Amino acid sequence: MLHKSFYISILLTMALAACGGRPTTSASTSVEQLSELENADVIIRQDEDKLVQVRIIDGKAEITFDLANWDELHQIFSSGQFELPASDLKNFDKNTKRYGPFSVHGQIGKVKDACVGYVQRWINGYGWDDDVKPTVVFLMEDGNLEYIEADPFWIRDGHNFMYWQLPWLDDVRSFETGEKSIFAVDGNGVRHDVKKLIDYRFLLDNAWICTFYPATEGRFIYGVIRFEQDGTVRYEEGEGDETIHSHHEVWRGRYRFVPEEEYAKIVVDLQIVWHREWEGYDRFGYPLSKAGEYRAIPVSHWLFDLEMLTGDALHLNHETRSPFTLYEFQTLKDDGYPFWYMADRELIEHVLKNVAEAREALSQPEMKIIVTGGVSMLDGLARDVEIGHYLDGDFITKIRYTVIDNRVGQILKYDPEKDRWDRIRN
Repeated sequence: MLHKSFYISILLTMALAACGGRPTTSASTSVEQLSELENADVIIRQDEDKLVQVRIIDGKAEITFDLANWDELHQIFSSGQFELPASDLKNFDKNTKRYGPFSVHGQIGKVKDACVGYVQRWINGYGWDDDVKPTVVFLMEDGNLEYIEADPFWIRDGHNFMYWQLPWLDDVRSFETGEKSIFAVDGNGVRHDVKKLIDYRFLLDNAWICTFYPATEGRFIYGVIRFEQDGTVRYEEGEGDETIHSHHEVWRGRYRFVPEEEYAKIVVDLQIVWHREWEGYDRFGYPLSKAGEYRAIPVSHWLFDLEMLTGDALHLNHETRSPFTLYEFQTLKDDGYPFWYMADRELIEHVLKNVAEAREALSQPEMKIIVTGGVSMLDGLARDVEIGHYLDGDFITKIRYTVIDNRVGQILKYDPEKDRWDRIRN
């Protein structure tokens, strides 16, 4: 990892990073302009300081570091900050001091273009840092974005890039660069700060729990929220302790991520999916939907706050009916309930991994598999996963599974003729 002092010099010496050109650089590259390169063998992108070079060959990307330039600007060798691992000497040219090329693994689809720039980072627990790091943002053929932090200190055995997809943005047409960020321009000409997408994507990594107040000794009233990359949000409330949760109500709906100058805003629209009667629950006075706007304030990568701005509160005090306006969320330790709180895509992967019938059904082009948000009460709450197809905008279910919230994620299939659930996996 590069030290803070290492990056300060970047702010003093760097110019705008390059997002286009072949092989020279320019400040912006339009997807439409790429048509002239379709017959080219290689697309090359690099930053202004020529620290990092990206080569795109037939939709695949590889990255090379010019350590001579790194040393000239930041004295990485003379300062003793950087030492090549013995296992990586084969990837280092002693004459040119070029380190690589390394293939970028894990990407979904083909790479259309890339932008190499410097992005200010969120330092865990300390807020926005003045330092910036080389970052590569990849534009995929479907208009989505993926990125890596282009740091040679993290390379081991030719891999171990910190690699992610960027959420909440598609239909990207071009890039622009600034001193501390990269900006993606969509089809409507709107500029989006990639820094905001990078520093809030951690919200998708976990389920998040907020404790409202004690219920009884050793137990508490809680709320859990889970954001999905496709814009789905799930929220529930219940009572529990460190290991046992008793679900009271489950909500599901949509959310929008809205970047703003300092923080980001999250707009939620929820509908109730399931609830049970419990002491203090007013069935007839309780809303069946709620929508509101909240300011999202990152505290660290395992803590964030939601501050209510307008609309409905996520939680009402069940005795006084007064709204909660500040929600302090932390990463949920879901060891006891791994299948209830896992992301929708992970639940789908669990079903496909263990049910051959589901995999066979998806071999038909029109068939899709989705997590509907429905829940079934069997041996505890279970999450429904359905296979079917879309007709006039409606999803027509052909096969319905449910995954029980236990240690193994037991899968059952619904038999509509006998109106019963049959066990598939123990």
